[in-house]
Amino acid sequence: MKKKLISSVLAASVLLSMSGCSLFDSDNKAVLAVVDEYCQAVLEADVDDLVDVMLDGDDYEYQMNSYLSRFTNNKKMADVYEAIEDSMSYKINKSSVRSSKKDKKASVDVVYTMVDYEEIYDTVSDDDGDLEDFIDALEEDAGAHTIEVKQTIKLSMKRDEWLIDDDDIENFLEIYEFFDVVSHFSWCGFEELTIKQLESTLERLYGSEYQYEYYSDSASYYDYASYWGDNMTVYMYIYDEVSDAAEEFEYYYYEDIVEDIEDNDFYGSADYNFSGSDGYVIFDGEWYGDDYYGGFFFTGNMVLCCYSYDADNYAISEVNDFLNAIGYPTP
Repeated sequence: MKKKLISSVLAASVLLSMSGCSLFDSDNKAVLAVVDEYCQAVLEADVDDLVDVMLDGDDYEYQMNSYLSRFTNNKKMADVYEAIEDSMSYKINKSSVRSSKKDKKASVDVVYTMVDYEEIYDTVSDDDGDLEDFIDALEEDAGAHTIEVKQTIKLSMKRDEWLIDDDDIENFLEIYEFFDVVSHFSWCGFEELTIKQLESTLERLYGSEYQYEYYSDSASYYDYASYWGDNMTVYMYIYDEVSDAAEEFEYYYYEDIVEDIEDNDFYGSADYNFSGSDGYVIFDGEWYGDDYYGGFFFTGNMVLCCYSYDADNYAISEVNDFLNAIGYPTP
């Protein structure tokens, strides 16, 4: 009996030494609880809750809010974004959890699932559908077409508390990449903008800090308004006749840049279409030695141009903010 007892003690001692006392070092239950809280906050796009469970969360608060507001300010696309968000779910792989209080590191594998918005876009657009058809298809999909986003969530311990370590919020941005992708769906269309709407949008975005010009007289066959900023140019024409708007857009904007795109005199990415009753060219690239980012748009009696000659992030952000504010596609 004594030999058996000694043997058991020795076996236990060897087991503990082999595991490095891992039985006492792991903190899996606490880690899983934090990851679950984090994933729920991601699904709800609740920045306040995300900041609370993230390592150095305060440093990323402005970046997350800015990214979300850049798209949620686009009221026309709000139902699209909501339909995709409503389809989102997550599953934590509990068997994947690894944690060490000694090393103050942990990780867990998570799979997010959401509606396959790109496949549905292809189907609806092939059927000549419009924005409302796209929204209906997203809402009615009921899990028939889904995509998965697999992530390894990393954590660090700070003052005896586990916090999500999402460097440069890469995991967060990967989940909400659909905002940026959907904003490029030019087939969703855009509505004619009035000069008054242009001015009110500029005022809302920039307050009194913008230079604005408006021109109209009885001798002209159009009204003209423009905004010239440090990083972005916006100008629009409202023609008396739709045929004049179509002709001006096709000749002065569409044919000019599209010909250069097709002849490889434009270097970069572009998307374009012209039906005779509406059209657009959105672009991001080099044209005659300058960096162009933005678009030309035509619908109804209106021709609108919004672009930047600069390729830096601030200029691109300013163009995107304006186009999203009026519900137009971005490059």
